[in-house]
Amino acid sequence: MYETSLRKIGGGSFCPEHGGRDQTNGKAMQSLENFSAIVDACIASCASEQDEKRAEITKKFEGFRVAGEALFQLNLKIKSQKKLDPDDFENAIATFLVALEKAFPDYNYYNKLHFLANHATEFVREFHCYGLLSSEGHESHHGKVHKKTTLLKSVRSHDLRSRRFFGGELALLNQEYARQFAQIKEKRTGKKRGTYKTTHKDATELDHDQFVSTLSMLEFDGKQYFQIPNDGGILPEENKEIFLYVAYGIPPLEWKDNEVLARYGGAKPARVVAETDD
Repeated sequence: MYETSLRKIGGGSFCPEHGGRDQTNGKAMQSLENFSAIVDACIASCASEQDEKRAEITKKFEGFRVAGEALFQLNLKIKSQKKLDPDDFENAIATFLVALEKAFPDYNYYNKLHFLANHATEFVREFHCYGLLSSEGHESHHGKVHKKTTLLKSVRSHDLRSRRFFGGELALLNQEYARQFAQIKEKRTGKKRGTYKTTHKDATELDHDQFVSTLSMLEFDGKQYFQIPNDGGILPEENKEIFLYVAYGIPPLEWKDNEVLARYGGAKPARVVAETDD
């Protein structure tokens, strides 16, 4: 039940190597983060057991829960890329060791745990960091090395295989190759594209007076009208500003004196804003 919960909730599984104690797919931290839910699932699976047996299992798993939560908090500090407080780091180690001792009283300390318990805090007190200077970051390169080694398996000559393996890496150190790589990168990078201008933005940049001067004005029964461009109909002159804004996105002249409307394109003339504010 524990392994099933580990896969379903934590997302990982045990690797057959190293005695089956290590998790695969880098899911150890995810499993620790959800370890309380994993413990709950294991305890719930023992509901049909006798009271004495169920109490024994529950007690053990509650100890596992405390140890798992303490280990998760400690790992967060170990993997942190930020400045660490030595006292806080030391307390996290002590909390984990106490929980580990209660959950696994017969557990023997191995070398890495000995270093963590006796020397890690000293390192943090001097450098105020731990994971930032660890080998975890560049160890991810091992996957690339393994992939490249697999591709070169068919090359029988050890000398040729070695030259091909290291050739690509060493080429970056060659000045001539480095210059060519820089030229290729410069050609592929190019300039960043600016923001696209929408039709509305283009229209608002048109000169108001210049555009109005192109409109044909008509007089009918003593009233002024203007003709809509492209052989359109006619509208009363008092509707000219509204027409320009709706049809072409050209704001009225009075908006230019209002900073807010000028900044956002506006939705109401300045006089309406003043009336609203009052």
